[in-house]
Amino acid sequence: MWIKALIFKIVTKMMKKTRKSLLLTFYCKYILKLKHKKYVMTKILIISTPPGFAPEHIRKQWIDIEIPLLGIENSQKPVGNRSGTENLGGYQVLPKDAIAALEKAGKHEAVEFWTPYSGAQNFTFKKEVCKLIE
Repeated sequence: MWIKALIFKIVTKMMKKTRKSLLLTFYCKYILKLKHKKYVMTKILIISTPPGFAPEHIRKQWIDIEIPLLGIENSQKPVGNRSGTENLGGYQVLPKDAIAALEKAGKHEAVEFWTPYSGAQNFTFKKEVCKLIE
């Protein structure tokens, strides 16, 4: 939402300096369309148990959790100490967003397990266990 506010400020300043409001309106709408395509926060929905080092009963608690997506794909090398290779090329999310989503869903045992890792690298989920949603 900060992008929208920034665009509004820029357009407002430009409109004060020039009288070409019609052109600016068109430009603003164009920028907002680009913003929508490029910057709308996409989410992932975990649809099956993700692989990883956590016990299976903890990993199963990710199922049906929606998490804001940080980036489309991560690099092809492991991230962090315990990431392993199971999730290479997967979707990255911020740990705080993932833990907040678990908490919102009432998955308290998983929240307790993952909270110590919240300051770590981004969490990565294998593509095959996720569904992209907007």
